[in-house]
Amino acid sequence: HLMDVNSTPAATTTTTATAAEK
Repeated sequence: HLMDVNSTPAATTTTTATAAEK
């Protein structure tokens, strides 16, 4: 998941929330 966050630093919060759900 860190790779996804690195791809879009602005969407770090969104990616983290999605990862938490999964």
